[in-house]
Amino acid sequence: MFVDLVGSTVLGRQLDPEDLRHVIAGFNGAVITAIKQYEGFVARYLGDGILAYFGYPQAHEADAERAISAGLAAVSAVGGLASKAGPPGTLSARVGIATGLVVVGDLLGASQEAAAIGDTPNLAARLQSAARPGTVCISEATKRLAGGLFEYQQFDTGIMKGRPPGEPAWLVLGQSSVDSRFEALHPRQLRLVNRIEEVELLQRRWQQVNSGEGRVVLLCGDPGIGKSRLVATIEQVVRDARHFAFRFSCSPLHRHTPLYPVIHLVQRIASLHGTDSADVRREKLRRSLPADASVEDVVHLADLLSIPNTAEEQASNVSPRAKKEMTFTAILRQFESSAWRSPIAVTFEDIHWADATTLDLLARLIDLAEQIPILVIITSRRVDPHPAWSSRPHVTVRILNALDRHLAAVLVQEVAGNLHLSSQFVDRIVANSDGVPLFIEELTRSILERDRQQKDGSNDSTEWQFAPGTIPATLHASLMSRLDRLPLGKEIAQTSSVIGREFSFDILQAISDLSHIQIERSLRELIEAQLIIPHEAVYLFKHALVQETAYASLPRERRSAIHRKIAEVLEKAPADVEATLPQVTAWHFAEAGMPDKAVTYYLRSADLATGRFALAEMVNHLRNALRQLELLPDSPERRRRELPIQVALGRALIDHEGSGSEEVRTTFERALRLCLEFDDTHQMIRVHDGLINYYFTHSAYDKMLLSAHELRDAGHKAGNRQALLVAKRSSGFAHLLSGSFAKAHDDLRSFLDMYEASRDGPEAALTTRDPKVSACTILGICLTAMGNPDSGAAMSTEGIKHAETLNHQVSLVLGLRRACVQRIMQRDDQGVRDLAARIFKITSEYETFKGARDGMIFHCWGQFRATRDPFFLNEMQVTIRHFETTEHWAFLPFFMASAAELRGEIGDRAGAMDLLDRATKLVESIGEKWCAAEIIRLRGLYGARNNEEKRALLQASLVMATDQGAKLWQLRAAINLAELLQSEGDEAGAHALLAPISDSFTEGTNTSDLISARTLLAGLGERSLHH
Repeated sequence: MFVDLVGSTVLGRQLDPEDLRHVIAGFNGAVITAIKQYEGFVARYLGDGILAYFGYPQAHEADAERAISAGLAAVSAVGGLASKAGPPGTLSARVGIATGLVVVGDLLGASQEAAAIGDTPNLAARLQSAARPGTVCISEATKRLAGGLFEYQQFDTGIMKGRPPGEPAWLVLGQSSVDSRFEALHPRQLRLVNRIEEVELLQRRWQQVNSGEGRVVLLCGDPGIGKSRLVATIEQVVRDARHFAFRFSCSPLHRHTPLYPVIHLVQRIASLHGTDSADVRREKLRRSLPADASVEDVVHLADLLSIPNTAEEQASNVSPRAKKEMTFTAILRQFESSAWRSPIAVTFEDIHWADATTLDLLARLIDLAEQIPILVIITSRRVDPHPAWSSRPHVTVRILNALDRHLAAVLVQEVAGNLHLSSQFVDRIVANSDGVPLFIEELTRSILERDRQQKDGSNDSTEWQFAPGTIPATLHASLMSRLDRLPLGKEIAQTSSVIGREFSFDILQAISDLSHIQIERSLRELIEAQLIIPHEAVYLFKHALVQETAYASLPRERRSAIHRKIAEVLEKAPADVEATLPQVTAWHFAEAGMPDKAVTYYLRSADLATGRFALAEMVNHLRNALRQLELLPDSPERRRRELPIQVALGRALIDHEGSGSEEVRTTFERALRLCLEFDDTHQMIRVHDGLINYYFTHSAYDKMLLSAHELRDAGHKAGNRQALLVAKRSSGFAHLLSGSFAKAHDDLRSFLDMYEASRDGPEAALTTRDPKVSACTILGICLTAMGNPDSGAAMSTEGIKHAETLNHQVSLVLGLRRACVQRIMQRDDQGVRDLAARIFKITSEYETFKGARDGMIFHCWGQFRATRDPFFLNEMQVTIRHFETTEHWAFLPFFMASAAELRGEIGDRAGAMDLLDRATKLVESIGEKWCAAEIIRLRGLYGARNNEEKRALLQASLVMATDQGAKLWQLRAAINLAELLQSEGDEAGAHALLAPISDSFTEGTNTSDLISARTLLAGLGERSLHH
């Protein structure tokens, strides 16, 4: 707040210097009295002005309200002064007030001034200059905090020097006449409910669990609404009945650490310490598990906790995906074992901070809860959208709202204990807390502590000044005021806040400049103030907002220095301990402004996530590594480090988000530029393979061919066999999309002839999917289109079996998807259903993206063919529309044609033509012509208005299929043309058209198309003999 004596320059000319001194002294005295009345801090005397702070060096409740009240009082007091300048009314002051974050530090010198650095003092000074004499002018932020406690008038400040034009400002006209302070600060009140219903709900669910039924309860609500207190209540009920209650707490610092809540709880239950040897830790783990826990479970859990297993126990040839599944099974088996001995309660707290793998485990636990006596309680800040499992029959969702006034008042009194509080005091706290339990608790404690200090233990608390503005700002002021009153604890609270919500004494001592005794005293002070809670060997901030407030109060340089100390301590941790924390170490190095170190540890985190097949976490760690790398000076060395990270990110994105993601394209294009810069053929194989995956998804066959040719040229130049293999396979894909079946067949067959499992198998990791699986399944489609359905089916099956041998789930899903396309072409309804079921099973267990979407199309096609239930056809079209929207175009024209044929079969010609029109436009747009003849044929069946149009379209389909060498499409067009000729009486012409094409097939005699052709020819042959 800036307060200025108006007209001081004129007074200096009119008055004797000694008289002027008395006038200014009187002005200063009046203003200082007003500032101190509202507990402000006089920061600087400016001769004819004063600068004051509210919120420094001691934070108080309602600092914005205090500043405005002090400003109004100062203006009034100065205006009422009688002085050498004249009677009351001669002098006037004007006030400018602004609110915001500043850094305050002492400037050593004679004046001992506390200088506030930031934009806020400048704005306050400009508002003061613009204000009219005798007025208080405030910023928008100050008005927002003060809410409806005052009357305002928008004020045109004109052009203020150094400020953006049109910056909003307000004149304070005086206090408002509102009846309710609560309504003034919160005009939009929430619907208030009590907690009796929630407790009864949880008790009922626990009773049902005791009857042998599993139940899940999701509690949603804002921070501080009481979720954790509610969970603690039911956990006490569970423990009082001598049952086990487990709580898995998610952490904002570990949102990308796979299974962090599980790791953390098991470490706590087993009392694992970093100083323990591997044997001791393994034995502690074994003793902490149920007595019937298998050796295999102990091994998998030890691996999760980075406890080395013996050579005999090490699983051999187990993929990361299989290891993840085994770990899940081991964890869930402990729950199941415990629950069948005696019902248990399990809490997952704050899942809005959970890592993706923990969410997967939670979904599996919710599935298991249908079968065992377990109560699963989940808390989350997020209310919408609900998780997919929230609609399950055994799941209850409860949204927690604020407490009503009666229950909020009861909570105030409980916090106060034996102190007598006036009804006015309680009412004001309830109004200012918005009914949020955390806010009520913290505000009450803060004010009672302050009042005890001011009044020497007096119980009368009616004089408290309430915090204006929004609740978060109010709570921040309340918490800061509690921290500021702790002479020892504040520094330790700030230091500990950088470590995280939970911190150990050992790390705190390692990074603090205070002595062991000073740290202990500080911690005791924080415990007595109920800001932290001791828990075994660690301490916990009572509320996340307490930690956040302490963290935000640190200047950036000091905060960065603490982050650096923490990172260096973690870096020196034992290898088996550090192995579980690389992402935390990375984050601390990043916040410390040490990007080089941060990159190293983010990459370690990505490797750890890769081993656990935690794709979401892996992607995030790689992105973070790139962000940190960008902070380093540009150089060839930096770009060399960037290349493998970009490649790894692109590959992870394909598995996690799908190959059609635009980020896949931009990532690999950047990587390609780096490959060319450093002439890196080895990485170029991966880069081109990634780009080809993207182009394939978008049916950009011309770009696929270009990429394949560039890779082929690079392979010849470097003599790299793998580059040549990938190029040959990719060109085969491109030729298939364009409808050049013979070229596609030759390239893919050449690839398979060249491929040697013993020589090329280990190198398959260079690509995102195994190349043989890809080649076999695409060749299966090609062979079927060319009139060799049995060979096509056998080739697809060979690809699937190869993926199973490799135990590579992403490749297996790819093989199953493409085999489904081949089976649809073959009209093998049961085959499609069986393969689709396998796709669903795998994609429900592993984090693959596109498999589940494609699986839905295949599942619905197969189910509709079996049941004719329109639900499946509608769902198939919903998925098709999704692919259209997201531009995942590979095979989309075929999917559209397949759905259109089903529509036509049930007489929905309009629905069929809508799909075929979209398919036709898509083929023309992207050039995916491999099924164009089939689309034209179906247009002839369902869109022709007469026989001539039908004949023209069927003939066009026949000609295109013949030119492409697509004998399957050729046969179908010939059957429909023969049927048309038969209907017109030209049976001889029909026989002459169909017989040569049908006779040219050397396999697939049991497929529905050839059966139809033979049946038709048999009828035509008998009748043609009579003519």
